[in-house]
Amino acid sequence: MNNNELTANIVEIKIDEPPVQVTYPQVQGLKDKDVQEEINRLIREQVNTLMVEQGVREELLEMTGNYRITLNKKGLLSIRFENFSFIKFAAHPSTAVKSLTIDLKTGKKYDIVDFFEIGDSYRLIIRNIINREIKERGIQLIVDFKGISDNQNYYLTNNSVVIYYQEAELAARVWGILEFPIPFTYLRNVIDKDGPLAGLAGSNA
Repeated sequence: MNNNELTANIVEIKIDEPPVQVTYPQVQGLKDKDVQEEINRLIREQVNTLMVEQGVREELLEMTGNYRITLNKKGLLSIRFENFSFIKFAAHPSTAVKSLTIDLKTGKKYDIVDFFEIGDSYRLIIRNIINREIKERGIQLIVDFKGISDNQNYYLTNNSVVIYYQEAELAARVWGILEFPIPFTYLRNVIDKDGPLAGLAGSNA
């Protein structure tokens, strides 16, 4: 099986220890069991990090966590995790999102910079699209938007890279998690032709 045909079988794991109820995926069925274990380790690590950041401690009143498989094709697995928590005496509940994009053949975790040609062209394209979206959606920023970083939060879908920001990171908390889908059609000229995104983006060109 070549990398373009590789997908993962997903099973669901539940943590049910009130007040914590968190559901997350684990991968099964890969031929390379070392790669499979590495992918599952990365997933567990991300889930645990999100739980700790969201407040697994004595004052916790409620925590629920879910996930969505946003991409599982052409050798790439992308997962969006979302946790909701409410801490005693907190002024409001909190929602946070994390994500992982992983190579199903090697177990490598990808940063957004791994998908594009060297240089700043992709950053400029993404920054311009997000700036336009901010204006069109009337989002009132609490900080200046200066573009994306090498370790930018993102996940992949069948036809886009989705850039996202946490509550109160760019705009007031009332705006929630801000997400900006960037279609591959806008990025095709800056995607690394030999990189992990080439096959997926090419099929959507």
